[in-house]
Amino acid sequence: MTIIHDLVPLMFPETSTQSMKFVPSQARIEPSIVTTHRQRLKRVQKSCVRIIADSYSTKSDIAHLLKFPLDKINVVYPPVSYIEVTPPDVSETRDKYALTKPYIVAVGKREPRKNLHALIDAYSHSSLATTHDLVLIGSSGWGEDVQIHSGVRILGFVSDSELFSLYKGADFMVMPS
Repeated sequence: MTIIHDLVPLMFPETSTQSMKFVPSQARIEPSIVTTHRQRLKRVQKSCVRIIADSYSTKSDIAHLLKFPLDKINVVYPPVSYIEVTPPDVSETRDKYALTKPYIVAVGKREPRKNLHALIDAYSHSSLATTHDLVLIGSSGWGEDVQIHSGVRILGFVSDSELFSLYKGADFMVMPS
């Protein structure tokens, strides 16, 4: 039995680079990363009687790409931790990041496959752009980073306690990918 979180190296090999900064004009796919994943997954195909996936999307990818029987793939969602956040915690975090307006939060590594460009475009053309900030939380990954627009705040990496405070203080959360 094994756990597979995603098949990104097989589905999007162009994202499998040695460098965390991916510049399309200087793209150099690292074949060893993709090759290593292919080799490991061949062993999984031969030796595993059951695979655990952490989403139905990954289950579908495993069945399609690895030709593994659907009835031998179980979806088990990862556990969620929780940190109790008080109103003063939220205020302190908002102050730290100078979040004075109501805000919308999006959390995840900033990479093209996360569809942040579409999110920023939708936000900038919506009426919310006048009343809310769009707060992006997460480190920069591969590819060109998002362009700064009016009302878009990039916080980068935050601590777990700050993340919980930012979630609690947000009017809502979006997940564009």
